[in-house]
Amino acid sequence: MKKVTPNILKIEVTTRCNANCIFCSHRFLNKKHLKDMPFDTVKMLIDQTNWRWKPEIQLSGFGEPTLYPDLVKAVRYCHKKGLKSSFNTNGFLLTRDLMDQLIKAGLSQFRFAIDGYSKKTYESLRRGLNFETVLYNALDAWGLCRKSKTRMIILNVICKENENEFILLKDFWSRHSHKFEVNQEMPFVQGRVEQFYSDICDHFWTQMQVRVNGDVVICCLDFPPNYTKLGNVYETPLLEIYNSPSFNKLRLNFKKSIYPDVCYRYCVRK
Repeated sequence: MKKVTPNILKIEVTTRCNANCIFCSHRFLNKKHLKDMPFDTVKMLIDQTNWRWKPEIQLSGFGEPTLYPDLVKAVRYCHKKGLKSSFNTNGFLLTRDLMDQLIKAGLSQFRFAIDGYSKKTYESLRRGLNFETVLYNALDAWGLCRKSKTRMIILNVICKENENEFILLKDFWSRHSHKFEVNQEMPFVQGRVEQFYSDICDHFWTQMQVRVNGDVVICCLDFPPNYTKLGNVYETPLLEIYNSPSFNKLRLNFKKSIYPDVCYRYCVRK
């Protein structure tokens, strides 16, 4: 089988989070899973991406990247290596000073998650966060991004609690960002969504997810405690894992419509 390289390398720099979102199962994580990835490991992973086609480095996973103490250093290192960098954030800690540092470090783009047009709706979904602070940070970040090369994307998780505000939300943030993206709520929390069905993805050929402990898993939805370990970056180089017999078997099975458990849990109808 021809060797493949990912277009996007997702590095989970932290599993810590400052929110308690009702549609996310992060709050059920065991405390032993809450940690930061050493910056030396982040550098080691970035150093391995000297492939013909340079991947985008997404500094995100099952945590809030702005809690990672070396986020600016990681972005700067990506820029130094000629790589695009990005991350997803709830924006509560994305102050003007941090945003300014990230822009100067060479951040390519980031996704700012905002799921409510009103304070009541937003804070009922993103528990633990303050609507006014997030709104201020988002508009402030947009002002800085408009004067730089950093792209700002607003990410909305649509669900039953905010669907009546969707038109207002989309209209406002489409005018205050480079792009407005919508995600359907997925069944992370029992009792909220029975199943999520999507078009067949291409993650096995385009993306690679490294968990905070160095484990390589199937995709961003393959999170602890029950994930499929395909290798560990402390034991095996990235490209060797991505082209390993286990990864290639997943690709071959995928073509035959034989999917791993994580696909059936979230994305594919049995």
